[in-house]
Amino acid sequence: MFDTSIIMLLKYILVLLILPLTYGILFIRSILGNKIKWVLFYILSWFSWIFLVSFLVFDLNFLFKNIYPYNLIISYIILVTFFFISVYTKKINLKQLLHTFKINISLLEIKQNFKQLNITEKFLTIFFFIYSIIFLITWFIFKTNLPSFADDTFWNWNKPSINMYYDNKIIMFGEKNEILWKWRLWYPIYIPLYKTIIAKITWSWNDIYVNLLNYLIFILFITFLRNITYNLTKNIFYTWLSWFLIMSLPLVFYHSVSGYMDLYSAVISVIAIYLIFLYFKKKDIDYLILAIFFLIWLAYIKNDGFVIYTPWIIFATIVTILLQNKLKYTLKSLNNKKFITNIIIFILFFFLPFLFLKKYYNLWFNQAAGVQTWIGLEKPHWEIFNVFPTIFLNEGNYNIILIWILLSIFISFSLLKKKSYKLIFVLSPVFIFILFNLAFLITANYKWVLNQTTVNRVFTMVFVILLAFLSILIFDHTNDNKKNN
Repeated sequence: MFDTSIIMLLKYILVLLILPLTYGILFIRSILGNKIKWVLFYILSWFSWIFLVSFLVFDLNFLFKNIYPYNLIISYIILVTFFFISVYTKKINLKQLLHTFKINISLLEIKQNFKQLNITEKFLTIFFFIYSIIFLITWFIFKTNLPSFADDTFWNWNKPSINMYYDNKIIMFGEKNEILWKWRLWYPIYIPLYKTIIAKITWSWNDIYVNLLNYLIFILFITFLRNITYNLTKNIFYTWLSWFLIMSLPLVFYHSVSGYMDLYSAVISVIAIYLIFLYFKKKDIDYLILAIFFLIWLAYIKNDGFVIYTPWIIFATIVTILLQNKLKYTLKSLNNKKFITNIIIFILFFFLPFLFLKKYYNLWFNQAAGVQTWIGLEKPHWEIFNVFPTIFLNEGNYNIILIWILLSIFISFSLLKKKSYKLIFVLSPVFIFILFNLAFLITANYKWVLNQTTVNRVFTMVFVILLAFLSILIFDHTNDNKKNN
């Protein structure tokens, strides 16, 4: 029987909201100093914590077989040390640093912005707002009253977490049915480990509230979108448009409550892509360093991240650099001590340990159904394309997504013509989409297209990445046309 309790619910919410900031704030300030402020600062801090604490606790488990509290405390000491070293070496002004904690929201500016909209935009903005409120309330009630119910949630995330919760350690070496998390041995360990840490801190494993993580991920994600879209457009209609488009994708609701990590992969992809955009825009290497940090994290959320999301966002970045004719400048900017030092630290602490363990057991990152090693290439399964009309024209799947895809393609031509660094917003989801289809085409995963299970899930996440930036692209394109006329 599943327990529900207002006190337990509040405890989980407080731990999931506040504790991440105590870790993340130190790290984000260590990397970016006072370059980002208030909302964006807090959101990046929150998202970085899951990565930081999971990886540090995992790495320390090689030395100390204790998840809680010792490895958690040692992790915090490491971050505090890293923070003070960064403050000292970068000569960061502490007064300016404290000023960035202040939250500034101008309701007057929002009100004036709304008044400047035309009648249609005002009506749609109000509709988007009401829809979002209903969506979030319904979602919260659903999430806080029902336990995990999806296959992936049980086997890939919760079962290993429960094992680690009672063991209070990660069994890394031994028989294969005993190591790590005693189930899907080729799956990344970090999200289950994070859930274990949260359960330890709240003194209970709760199959309902432990998945509040997904709810908070989406809440903070749309807040992140609101922040970056409004900063780039100063238009409240376009700010709400991206929210609505993403919320209107049917599977987004399902994945935000079920405990799957596909949506989280899309969210971290968006954050990494935006940080790469800031690197292009501000010509500041610190943003690229933080982007690489999130890309490494993305690689270890799910196997998809290691094989498809991370490498092909990097590829999209390289293509954008080449199209801008900025290769020489980029290579020069990467050739500095700060960048090289940070990347070496990231690789040693975050990238290699789990990779070493997987190689030790010859597990690697299996992406093909029923294949024990590597990817299991097969002859092309062209029959998958027979299912595409049903996938894209079925109202229950994506409905009018084709309209937004065609619009994105149209806008891409103008971005190519201008050699804009905003091409990264389109190229990243396009390359990810192509690679997912290639994986379906030439591996045993073709069966997940024919029965329309995995295919709908991964396509939805690609569309989340695309739609996250579509408002910005439409706004820029519209303004360019107005100037030309």
